[in-house]
Amino acid sequence: MLEKILDLIGNSNCTGCYACYNICEMKAIEIRKTEDGFYKPVIKKERCIGCGFCITNCPVLNPEYSNNPEPKFYMGWSKNQQIRKASSSGGIFSEIAIAILESRGIVFGAAWDDCLEVKHIKVDSIDNLYLLRGSKYLQSKVGYAYKEIKEILENSQKNVLFVGTPCQVAGLKKIVKSDRLITCDLVCHGIPSYIPFKSFIEALNEKVEKVNFRDKITGWRNFSLTYYEKKRKVSHVHYKDKFFMGYLRNYYLNEACYSCLFSKLPRQGDITLGDFWGIEKKYDKKNEGVSLIIVNNSAGLNIVEELRKNNRIELREVEKDKAIKYNIRVYSGYYERPKQRDYIIGEIRKKGFNKVANKEIKIDNNMIRILKKVYVFVKNKLKY
Repeated sequence: MLEKILDLIGNSNCTGCYACYNICEMKAIEIRKTEDGFYKPVIKKERCIGCGFCITNCPVLNPEYSNNPEPKFYMGWSKNQQIRKASSSGGIFSEIAIAILESRGIVFGAAWDDCLEVKHIKVDSIDNLYLLRGSKYLQSKVGYAYKEIKEILENSQKNVLFVGTPCQVAGLKKIVKSDRLITCDLVCHGIPSYIPFKSFIEALNEKVEKVNFRDKITGWRNFSLTYYEKKRKVSHVHYKDKFFMGYLRNYYLNEACYSCLFSKLPRQGDITLGDFWGIEKKYDKKNEGVSLIIVNNSAGLNIVEELRKNNRIELREVEKDKAIKYNIRVYSGYYERPKQRDYIIGEIRKKGFNKVANKEIKIDNNMIRILKKVYVFVKNKLKY
């Protein structure tokens, strides 16, 4: 049956959300890395019984938009300075997660694994929350997290918080229906291929043990990417990091990310979290980060209002136009697909990141100006 589902979706439209992998009771689906560096499903023909669950529970074939199409928009940040400094933006994810963990709930989010790839893990203590903190600009291997969440909710009275990309939240909600499930989707630029990332890491010469994609050593607005090696660390301001610049130019995104069904209004999660780019400096004088918070339903509103009531977060409602001005992916999943996308991934696979990047990914002092032009060009083609 999965052959049929892949025929219906097309490999280019598959987000790699893992919904089919989790719903198949026969374990007829396995996940493999594709030639262009993404984890996607493959059928085990001898196990498939043709039940059709993979089709009916595929969020791409059967998308659902149950949240408010006109949600509430906020700027906000944690009042705990340590949390705010350690977070990618304003620390709102950490505050939500801490509230869940303090109530003896469980949090699922993305963490680094031993292979320097990203996977979803379960955290049940505040001491381990640091594993989920921070942006990870790669595809997360969800594994059987959706099934595990379903079992927890069916066999206990615990609340569960799941944080992931919009397509992952859409996949989870196909499988789990519970008032005790809280979901946060992210303002997602798209997921890049593991091929350029792994090749870039190898080109650093030393064995990289950890990556911080959003290091605030240069401030929140001009954040750096820091690569931790055994004896040293290497940091690049984001607009001088060639891997990140190729990512922002959309050179190696998953095919589905160029026309994402889920990066739009109405959003998928109870709450949507991202960076509040373009915020006035008076709200962030120390350049520590401000979160964009989109409250998509009553459950999400209850959570953020409780955090405000308990004096855990600063929360200020803002107009929609102000909130989305520099966040296209809040309301549209459209990107123009670069013509050189396949060429760049293929050449990196054959020749290595540096040889291709030196030719295709130029870094200059006008990078910010170029990125702003790209933003204006795309924005003018969109309506929300």
